[in-house]
Amino acid sequence: MEAPKMAEWFLDQRPVTQAPLDHPITNDFARRLINAKSAVAITNASEAANYLAWSDQFQPDFDTIAAALKRPAARIMDNYTHPLLLQFPNIVTGREVIRTLEQRAKCHLLLGQTDQAWQELTLINDLRRLVDGQGKFLTPEGDSMIRGLIHHSLSVIARGIELHAWQEPRLVQLQQQLKNSDVLAQHAYALRCGRALLFGAVESGEFQRVAGRQAKASPISLSPRGTLEQMFIRTADRFQQVIDALTPTNGIVRPADISQASAWWKRAQEGMPAVLRLQTLINEGQIVCALERYRLARGGYPESLAALVPAFIQQVPRDIVNGAPLKYRRTDNGTFLLYSVGWNETDDNGNDVSDPSHPESLKGGDWAWPPQP
Repeated sequence: MEAPKMAEWFLDQRPVTQAPLDHPITNDFARRLINAKSAVAITNASEAANYLAWSDQFQPDFDTIAAALKRPAARIMDNYTHPLLLQFPNIVTGREVIRTLEQRAKCHLLLGQTDQAWQELTLINDLRRLVDGQGKFLTPEGDSMIRGLIHHSLSVIARGIELHAWQEPRLVQLQQQLKNSDVLAQHAYALRCGRALLFGAVESGEFQRVAGRQAKASPISLSPRGTLEQMFIRTADRFQQVIDALTPTNGIVRPADISQASAWWKRAQEGMPAVLRLQTLINEGQIVCALERYRLARGGYPESLAALVPAFIQQVPRDIVNGAPLKYRRTDNGTFLLYSVGWNETDDNGNDVSDPSHPESLKGGDWAWPPQP
């Protein structure tokens, strides 16, 4: 039985073959959520109070979402009989809900309302179940939605640590959640699902039928079945090369290997640095939670990350791009600098030039904590 509003809000309402790369607004809920202030830094109490007052109108809607997520099998799609008729998650609704919850959490933190901020952060994390719960299949949009949820939750975590709002029990919980987040394995799984969708559609003849309906006498619809199968076997081999580069046995994901494996696929070439950077930030987030726990217990940050083991973290994550320790040092202002050498594998002294809206920027400079907007 469907939970109220979930399909309307969180399904794109278009099958895979019809969903374009752009994502139009398809429901009133997403339209009402859009607010330019959801994506800017709010730095004073007055602005924070104003934003919360505006966004309080959505509390009943957020309560509806929270109630739906309490269902054991909460998920946004479950019909795999016809792979090419699967519906994508609604990227626009997901994005606006996440932005609003993130901004509300940060406003609560700014006003010293830690419990309320924790509730917003909890709902952000729980939203992953809409996609995680699919079990059998993960679309590219679902993969992207989970990564977006993690990135926004990291931003809230960072703000709370900056304001010293999180205390020991919650820091332990956040640290464990981050430890269990593996976006590299998740992305590899989404690629496996995409490959399975192609093969399943070809094997059943559905791919040819859909291609024939969309473009009469197209090369695909007229191709012999054996020719199509050979084409997809070659594509599957290419997918496997990318999957292997994302999931090496030694845990080191070399940017050069990723570039070589995905050279045939422009979208992957552009998107892979963001995937590696997000996993790096997740690993840094684990360490930062441990550092904050150390500060609470000892009154300051340690000289080295080794001091965190084993009381505050069992094992310090290493830099995934080269296997070396992440760079860490205390700063003169009483905080610290923590960073990876990033895609270029060069130590740029913590200089992070990342701009998620310009993917090429992720290939230069370091990947430092806290995450950039």
